[in-house]
Amino acid sequence: MSDEAKPKKHRRRRGYTILIVSEDPAADTNTCKIGPFAAQFCAFAGFALLVFLICFSIYALLTISGLRQIGNLQLEQIKTLTEEKNALVSENSNLNAVVARLSKSINQKTVKETYAEREDAEKHLPTGMPLTGAAIMIVTRDLRDAVTIDESIERLNELTADGVGEEDLPGHPILHFTEAAAGSSVVASGAGTVERVDMDEKYGQQVVIDHGNGYQSVYRNAGDAMVRAGDEVTRGSILFIIDSNNIVGYQLMQDGSYIDPLSMTQIDG
Repeated sequence: MSDEAKPKKHRRRRGYTILIVSEDPAADTNTCKIGPFAAQFCAFAGFALLVFLICFSIYALLTISGLRQIGNLQLEQIKTLTEEKNALVSENSNLNAVVARLSKSINQKTVKETYAEREDAEKHLPTGMPLTGAAIMIVTRDLRDAVTIDESIERLNELTADGVGEEDLPGHPILHFTEAAAGSSVVASGAGTVERVDMDEKYGQQVVIDHGNGYQSVYRNAGDAMVRAGDEVTRGSILFIIDSNNIVGYQLMQDGSYIDPLSMTQIDG
């Protein structure tokens, strides 16, 4: 038979029936028919959903694992930062203790230095007595045009008798000692530097001490000076030793001007 004589086979479309059976024998059995296209669509959709669920599950697992690792890493970082914080707090506490000790030491040192400076400043004030031993002491004026000490005192007594006030008397204030005991000493009234040692026309010699604070003290006596210009002296350093000539003159200057010696001198006894 020729091909044309052969009967043609028709491809039958397959359909699908979904049977829904209830466990209850009295219940009706439900059927649902779906065509091949719908069946293929459902199969494809089911496969796609299955693949999606599998991929999503894998992604979720990887994400959870990654988040867990990040969480663990953050916990380690928090632990490390906490330890560093505790270490810094401890170090800060130690530093505060060190600062407190240093501050206390500095304060103590400052107090000591201030006290030492004050003590040194007090030592340089010419407040001491310029003579050791007993003597007669009067405050008078130094008249440089008078030939002798007695002449100066006599002229001043005359001026005073004529009613001239103390502030109007000529000459500079001077503390005058007479009848000083032999063997006693003329001493520095404060620490300083010997500025000069030279002759004095009425007393014999004079020693001038610069105390470095605006004060200068002047000592006059006929004995041999025990110091030289440039010597550093302290309060009580011997300047003259009293021998047969027992007359001593003592003056003070502040910022170049003569002042009353008794305004600074501390007299004991």
